[in-house]
Parts: sequence; C-alpha cells; structure tokens
Amino acid sequence: MRKIWGMIKTIALPPGRDRVWAPSDEIRMMQERFLRRLLYISAIASVPALFIASKEARAIGDNVSPLFYLTLFVIIAAMTLLQNRMAFFWKTSLLLAVFFACGFHNLIHFGFSGAGIHIFLIISVLMTVLLGQRAGILTLIAGLATIVGVGVAMSTGVVSVDADLNFLSKQMISWLTAAGVFVFFAGAGVLIPGKLQNEMVRSLEAQKLQSNELSRANAELKNEIFRRKQAEDAYRLQALVLDQIQDRVTVTDLDGNITYVNKAEAQAPAFSQKAHNHGAAVLCSPDTDKTASIDRIMKQTKQKGYWHGKMSGSTATGNEAFMDCRTQLIHDTIGNPVAVCFIATDTTEQVRLEKQLNQAQKMESVGRLAGGVAHDFNNMLSIINGYAELCLDQLDPAEPIYKNIREIYSAGNRSTAIVRQLLAFARKQTASPLPVDLNETISNMVKMLQRLIGENIHLQWYPGNNLWKIRIDPSQIDQIMANLAVNARDAISDVGRLTIETKNVIFDDSDWQSLAGLPPGQYVMLAVSDNGCGMDPKTMDSIFEPFFTTKTAGEGTGLGLSTIYGIVKQNKGLINAYSEPGEGTSFKIYLPRHTEEPSSSVGAQEPEPQLPTGSETILVVEDETAILQLTGSMLKKLGYTVINAESPRAALHLAKSYEGKIQLLITDVVMPEMNGRQLFRQLSACDPEIRALYMSGYTSGVIAQHGVLEKGVQFIQKPFSIRELASKVREAVGPA
Repeated sequence: MRKIWGMIKTIALPPGRDRVWAPSDEIRMMQERFLRRLLYISAIASVPALFIASKEARAIGDNVSPLFYLTLFVIIAAMTLLQNRMAFFWKTSLLLAVFFACGFHNLIHFGFSGAGIHIFLIISVLMTVLLGQRAGILTLIAGLATIVGVGVAMSTGVVSVDADLNFLSKQMISWLTAAGVFVFFAGAGVLIPGKLQNEMVRSLEAQKLQSNELSRANAELKNEIFRRKQAEDAYRLQALVLDQIQDRVTVTDLDGNITYVNKAEAQAPAFSQKAHNHGAAVLCSPDTDKTASIDRIMKQTKQKGYWHGKMSGSTATGNEAFMDCRTQLIHDTIGNPVAVCFIATDTTEQVRLEKQLNQAQKMESVGRLAGGVAHDFNNMLSIINGYAELCLDQLDPAEPIYKNIREIYSAGNRSTAIVRQLLAFARKQTASPLPVDLNETISNMVKMLQRLIGENIHLQWYPGNNLWKIRIDPSQIDQIMANLAVNARDAISDVGRLTIETKNVIFDDSDWQSLAGLPPGQYVMLAVSDNGCGMDPKTMDSIFEPFFTTKTAGEGTGLGLSTIYGIVKQNKGLINAYSEPGEGTSFKIYLPRHTEEPSSSVGAQEPEPQLPTGSETILVVEDETAILQLTGSMLKKLGYTVINAESPRAALHLAKSYEGKIQLLITDVVMPEMNGRQLFRQLSACDPEIRALYMSGYTSGVIAQHGVLEKGVQFIQKPFSIRELASKVREAVGPA
C-alpha cells in the first residue's frame, strides 16, 4: 500500500514550483477563487438535489440514499464554513471525494442510464482545473476503472441495479460503449483544460520573467537616475562653492583662452569681455606685475604642472593691491592635459597687517633702544640741567658768561623734551594719568594753539556736548595738541583752517575689524583736521614711523606723530589718519571713557611766584655721586637739612646714627643693594612717620615693577629742575 501511495503521490503531487502542483501565484489565486465559488454553488445546489433524490428513493423504497445524500450535504456545508481554515489541496480533495461518492452511488443505483457517468466526467474536468492535468488524468483512470468494474459486476450478476437495464440493451449500448464514451469525453475534458492551463502557466511564467526583467531594468534605471542626481547635486554644489568663495578662479584652455570664470573673478575690476580673449590676464589687478607675465606662467605650468607666485598692482581707485596666485594643469581621465586652472587670492589685507606688524616691531625696537639709554641719558641731563640752573641763580644776568650758561640750560631742556618724546613714542614714558575733561583741557589751550599756528590760520573749536571724561596724563594732551597743531601749520602754505572737534562715540562688535581691533565700548573722539596740502598713500604709510618727516633738514625731528601714536597706544586708544593730496588731513583719536569719579582736580596748578622752601631734614639716597651732590645742593638752597648717602646700606646706617628726626626720604628707585621701595619699608619700620619721594631715570616699565607708580606714591622723573623738586618735596612732606 505504501508503494502504491508513493506512485500516486508522484503522479498527482510532483514537487517543484515548475510543476502543475506548484503553479504561479496568479494561477493559485484563480484556483482559490474558482474553488470558493464551487463550494458555494455545491452547497446551494445540494439542497434541492437532496429533496429530489430523497423523493425518488422513497418512490422505489430506498431508505439509505436520503441518509447518504444528507451526509454529503453536511460535509459540503462544513467545508463551505471552514474553507478559510483548510489548505487548498485538502479542500479540493475532499470536495472531489464527495462528488466521486455521489457518482459512484448514482452509478450503482441507476446504472449507465443515470447521472453517474456525467458526474465522473465533471470530476475529471474539475481535478484538471484545480489540481492540474496529471490529477485530471489520474481521476479519469479512476473513473474508467469504476465504470468498467461496475459494468463487469452488473454483467456477471454480482451487482443488481434498480433501473431497467433492458433500456441500454435495447439501444445497443453496453457498458463497454459507456466506458468508451466516458474515455472520449473525459479525455477531452482533461486534456483540453490541462493544455490551456499549461499554456496559461507558461504565459504567466513568461510574463513573470519579463516582469522580473522589467523590474531589474527599472531598478537599474532608478540607480542610474540616483547616480546622475548625485552627480548633478555634486556639480551644483561645486558650482555654488566656486561662485561663493572669495578666491578668483579662472579656467583656460592650453592656448590661454578663458573657458570659465567664477563669480569673484567676473566681478573683479580687471574682468571684461576683452579679458576673455587674453587668457589669464584677469588674474590680478589691472596693473599686474610685468615680471609675472602670462606667457611665463603658462610655460612653467605646462612643464611642471603648477605655478605659484605673488603679484601686485593698483586698483581702479589707485590703491595698491596684492594677490597670491596659483596655477594647476588639469588632466582628463586618461592623463592628457586639457586645461589650466588659475586661482588668485587677494592678500591685500594680509600684506597691510604684515606691514603694521613690521611697523610695530620697528617701533618696539626703537622703544627698547630709547628705554635702554633713557636712564643714563636722564642722569647726565639731570647733572647738566641742574648745575646750569644753579649757576644761573648765582650769576648776574649782566655777566657775559650768563648767556652761555643759559644756552647750555636751554639745550639741556630741549634734550629732555626729545627723550620724553622718544619714551612717549615707545610707550615707556612715566605718566601720571588723571580723570580729564577733554573739553576743559583743550579750551584752556585754544589761545596758546592760536598763537602757535599763526594768525593766517583760523582755528575752529567744536566741543562735544556732555563729553565723557578720559583718564590720561594732562601733559600728554598738551603734547598731542601741540604736535598736531604744528603739523597743520606746516601743511598750510597760506590762509587756512584748523578744526578741533570732540564727541562721544560707542563701538559695538561690528566695528571691531574697521577699528583695527579696538575693543567694543564707549570712547571719546578727538578730531583735528586741516585743509592743507594733504598726503599721498605712500606718505600715509610712513607717518607714524619714528624719525620720518616730510620737512626739510633741521625743521623737524620726525618724532611728532610717532610720539602721539605712542601716547594713544599707552592709553589703550586708537589713532586714525585720513588724507588726500590737496584736500587736507584729518586725525581722529579714540580714547576709552573713564567711568570713575575723579578723586582730585585735573586743572593745572597756577605756578607759585617763588620756590616753596622748608626746614625739614631730608635723607637723599643716590648711587650716582654727581646726581647725589646736585640734589643735595638744590635742597640746601631751598633751606632743607640734607643727609647724603651713596647706597642703601649707608642710608640705613646714617638714619640709625642720626640723633634728630628725618621727615623725608628721597631715593633712587633702582640701586645695586636694594631698590628704593625696600629701603623705605625698612626705614618706616623704625620711623612710621617718615615720607618718601622716589626719583628715577628709568622708563615706566622698569619703575612699575618696583611698585613706585601705584596710586598715592610720590615720584619725580629725572631730569628735574629745582622748581619741580621744590614742588614735589613740599607735596610729599606737606604744608610748611
């Protein structure tokens, strides 16, 4: 039995999706729909068939047939209700088994005159449609075997039928004839649908194969579209990048004819339609450096594959422009050169900053030089000026030597001013900043400035309303205004105008770049303008350099504007100059606002008619013997008792051995054994009431390291006059 079932299974259920039992999804869906409708029709048609069969069975006294048909109806109804839970094969097999049983029952009871043969024909066709051609052939063989078996059984009398068999014999139709008719119609019913089904399967498989090919082609097309879109996006991004970068990009062929320029190059002043026909001539500004000829650049690019160099020229406005230029030979995919790419970067701002850096380094070098010699030079000037002043006080002005000494004293004072200008330029001058009302300070200087510039120049003064205070040494304001006024006077050859203006300004973050890094905040602007001869750009580049002057020999030192520059930078400000040849010059100085309330008066004290004197005891400590003797002589002339010490240790010894009270210590700041601040601390430990006055010829940077420039500390800068010394001593000791 197992072998027979295997053979049947092999015939009816062949494996593989290319067989009938494994149809495509489209055919299986059609078979499912056909089976579903067949179940519904069978369930509906079985109800009247059940009544008709039962009626005929009762007529001949058959009580089994109604029960048999009722059972078949229940099975069909159950299959209809449970079809969604049953597999397709089992639903088909069970339904066809019901039909087969019905046909067999009909054949037994009614013989060949009944519907049994028709039912077997229908079963064979249905099996072909639902389970394939092989299943239909298998059903045909089973039906034929059943008909032959029933016919043989009826012929031998093994089986009796209820119908009149004479009807068939009378019609000369035997069961063999019935079997032949069945084979003919059943074979046609199996082979024709099977052939159609196979053709349909092959057609659907061909369509599926074609659909798969179309799907693959569609997928490849989508990938190609995606790749092209990516390439287009990449090209679009490259175009955006090339158009939005600040560098100027030009592409030419190997003959130098331009084939592409980016937006920066197209908007450059040198670009024009004519430039299209002259290759890379648009790389730089109109007046391109002739040493960097295009022919030479192209030749080197073709030989080496690249070129790199710098070019300079002038813009349409006459300003100098600098470009950093690079070229690259472009090759195609197989390595053949096809084009040359020129890239030019505007480095004008970078060059300007480099020049400013070089200028700052140059000024710093001069500042170091000035600071290095300031101490010794100030000591020598102290001796020269001091003794000259003492001689002038002791001589009668009518004596012949008085005039000579007066010239020595004047030369010493001029030398002192030059040293102070150097230190101011180097931002190393010792300053005593105070809260200053710039309007008040300049107002007090207007008459002096008018006398300085002469009557042919009209001075216009426009003070700003509610001007903020600034913190600066008032003497530095005098230096700034005097230097700018003298420069304006020298720039005006005949009748002219000098305008001075002040106002409050506020800078935010957006002004940072245009103001050369000046921090955002509140500032006071001082503008000094003239309508003189003006300056060209080349002169403007050098006006703040030390010793640079446009005046003839002997008329200027070249330190005026550099001194102003140093003062402004020392006070954390900014100075800008604007000038055009023949249009005049304007200087704008920005100084930060001082927000604290002033603690003392700013205005200069009226000079006292006579030197302030006193009778206190003063200890003078100085390691330079000549200055020590000079300072002692000045103090003695002012009426003070003087104790001279050439070193800090000697000063400590003299202070301990002195029986009286020492009211004031005048000491140099920088000395070999200890500095002046340390000496004062040791003396004040023994006598807390002693006061101190520091003096030095060093720059403010050195003095500040010793804490001398702190608020409330008395200091006098070398060289000093007897009047300055008298005033400082009286200020340090207190009223007499």
